[in-house]
Amino acid sequence: GRGGEPPVVFVFFSAASDAFLGGAKTVQAALENVLEALALARRDAKVPVTSSSSVVIRFPGGWGHVEPENGLKALDAAAFAVAARLASLHVDALSVRVGSQDLSMAAPTSTDWPTFKSVSKEQADVFSPSPLAKRRATARRAGSTFCYDFVGLFAREVTKEGGDAFVADELVLQGDALETQAREPGQNDCGMVAWRCAASTKEYPEGREFVVVANDVTYQSGSFGVKEDAFYAKVSQYARAQGLPRIYVACNSGARIGLADELKPKFRVAWVDEKNPQAGYHYLYLTAADYQALPSGSVQGKLVGERFVLDAVVGEKDGIGVENLRGSGTIAGETSRAYADAFTLSYVTGRSVGIGAYLNRLTRRVIQMKQGPIILTGYQALNKLLGREVYTSQDQLGGPQVMHPNGVSHLTVESDVEGVAEIMRWLSFVPRVKGAPPAILSCADPIDRPVEFVPTKAPYDPRHMLAGATTDGRFLPGFLDVGSFKEYLAGWGKSVVVGRGRLGGAPVGVVAVETRLSEQRVPADPANPDSTEVIMPQAGQVWFPDSAYKTATAIRDFSGENLPTIIFANWRGFSGGTRDMYGEVLKFGAMIVDALVDCSQPVFVYVPPHGELRGGAWVVVDP
Repeated sequence: GRGGEPPVVFVFFSAASDAFLGGAKTVQAALENVLEALALARRDAKVPVTSSSSVVIRFPGGWGHVEPENGLKALDAAAFAVAARLASLHVDALSVRVGSQDLSMAAPTSTDWPTFKSVSKEQADVFSPSPLAKRRATARRAGSTFCYDFVGLFAREVTKEGGDAFVADELVLQGDALETQAREPGQNDCGMVAWRCAASTKEYPEGREFVVVANDVTYQSGSFGVKEDAFYAKVSQYARAQGLPRIYVACNSGARIGLADELKPKFRVAWVDEKNPQAGYHYLYLTAADYQALPSGSVQGKLVGERFVLDAVVGEKDGIGVENLRGSGTIAGETSRAYADAFTLSYVTGRSVGIGAYLNRLTRRVIQMKQGPIILTGYQALNKLLGREVYTSQDQLGGPQVMHPNGVSHLTVESDVEGVAEIMRWLSFVPRVKGAPPAILSCADPIDRPVEFVPTKAPYDPRHMLAGATTDGRFLPGFLDVGSFKEYLAGWGKSVVVGRGRLGGAPVGVVAVETRLSEQRVPADPANPDSTEVIMPQAGQVWFPDSAYKTATAIRDFSGENLPTIIFANWRGFSGGTRDMYGEVLKFGAMIVDALVDCSQPVFVYVPPHGELRGGAWVVVDP
C-alpha cells in the first residue's frame, strides 16, 4: 500500500525437488497448491477484497531432464487450466524462475494472457506495481473486472477452445470517425472503450470478427455523459454497418448528473422566514456582482433589483445536465436498431443502472454475472422515497434471482471467466456477419444415427429428447448432435424449453415443451409488509403468459441469428383461466404468430412420439 497504491498479497513458493517438475499435470498440481496458499492468505480480514495478488515460484534445480521448450509449454498449459482461479484471486503478476531462467506471465490486458515469456533477472527481482493497479481495485470494488483485462479473458478463451490467433485492435474516436489504434491500456479519455476483435475459431479457422464495447467503471463510475453516448453510438453504428456481432460489456452507474461546482459557494436562498427554514423559501438567487462574474449562459433567470433570481443552472462545463439524458435516448434508439441489423449481446459484469439497464434489455440477449445487478435506481434512493429502510442491496431489485426468472437474463454465470466463455459459445452458433449462412462443422455424430431416447406417454424431461440421457448406465442420444445443446432462458416460462444446438453440424434454434408440472414464483415485495411469495403451478403441455412470450422471444432471436428453428410441438393449448387471461396470454400467444410471420429462416414443426397439437396451439404454429 505504499505511495497510495492498493495493497498486494505476495506468495513465494520454492520447489522442494532439485529440478523442474515436468509435465503439464504435475506443474498444474504445483500451481494449484500455490493458489490454495494464496486463497488462504486472502481470507485474512486485513486483506481488502480489491487487492491484487503477486505470485513468485522458484525451481532452483533448473529444467532437469525436461527440455526448456517443453517445460515452457507445460507452464502455459498449467496457467490456462487455472486461469479462472488466477482471475478470481486477482493474480496480476506471476513470475517463475527455473534455474537461472526467468519467466513472467503476460499482463491480463494482453492477448497473450496467461502465457509466459522470458524476462531479465533484474525485471524478475524488482517488483513495481502496475500503473493500472488502482483502476483494477476500483473495478473490483464494483464487483467487476477492469475493462482492458477483458482482452486477456477473450484471448484465453479463444486459445483454450482450439483457436490459434486472437487480435484486439482498440477503436478510438478521431474527430467524427472511428479508427483502430495501438496504444497502451488505460489511455482512454472517456468512460467507454471498444475493440475490433479477430479470432480464429473452430467454426471459422480462417478467422471471424466481432466488436466489443465496454463501460470503464473506473472513469467517473462508468457513467454515461455526452462523450460516452457519442462513442457508444459510433461503435454500434460501426458494427451494424458491417454486419458484425456487437458485444456490450456493462458495468456503469447510469446517466451522469453533475454539479456546477463554481456556483455552489455563490447561490443564496430567499427564505420565507430566515429564522424558520422549515417554512420554506421564495427562490434561489445570486448577487448582481456574482452574476456578472459568471460566463454568459451559465445560468438563466432575471434581475430583480440587486438580485439575479435563478430559473435554471446550466453550468460552465458541458455534460453535467439534461444533455446526458438526451444522449441516453440516442443510444437507446441506436441499440434497438442494432438488434435488427446485427447480432447483439450484453454481458453484465457489474451493476448496470438506468440507461445501462435499458441498453441491456434493448440488446435483448443478456448474460448476467452473479455480482451484476440490473436496476433502474439504487436501493438507497428507493428507501428515501419510501421513508424507511426496506431494501438492503441492489440484488433485491435486479440481481440474477430477479432478472433470470423474469426473462431479462438468458444466462447467469459465476465469474467473468465463465461469462466470456459463454459469450464465445453463443457466438459459435452465430454467422460471421449478418445475413450469412451459419458455419456447419464436421460432425462425429452421424446425421443418420437413430434417436435412441424415445419420449413416453408419461411426463418426461424434454431436454433428454434434445440432448440425450443416460438410462440404466447406457447413454441414449437425443435429437441433436451429442454435446451440442445449450439451454437459454431456463429460469423463465418453465413450461417451454428453448435453446441452441447442432444437427448434423448445422446450428439450429429449438423450442420444446415441458410435459411435467412446473411452477412460477412471484417474490414478495419488501415494500409491502402484507405481500407474500406466490407459487403458481403450471401444467405441462400448456402455454401460459410467460412461456408464450418466451416462445415468441426465442423465435425472433433465432431469426435474427440466421438460425433455422425446430419446434417440437406437444401442446394441448393455451391456459384460458381468469388469471392468465388477465395476465395477457392472448396477447403473447398472438406474438408467436407475429414472430413466425416475420421469421426469415426455415421453421420446422415436429410432433414427437406421443405428442399432440390441439386447438389454439395448432393455430399459432401454423400461420
